[in-house]
Amino acid sequence: MAVDRGLLATLKAQTGKGDELGAFLERGRELAAQEQGTVTWYAFDADPEIVPVDVLAAK
Repeated sequence: MAVDRGLLATLKAQTGKGDELGAFLERGRELAAQEQGTVTWYAFDADPEIVPVDVLAAK
């Protein structure tokens, strides 16, 4: 299966809200895993002020 598009969304948590944003994206990962056509999904901490980054690729 060739991936021909994707989405990169950088998210910056409000002060003191990094854990809440991380939990939100954990729930998003669970939903993405259930979606038909989702090839890959990542969330990672790229910068202490950008928590985390959400990447989704779909066919």
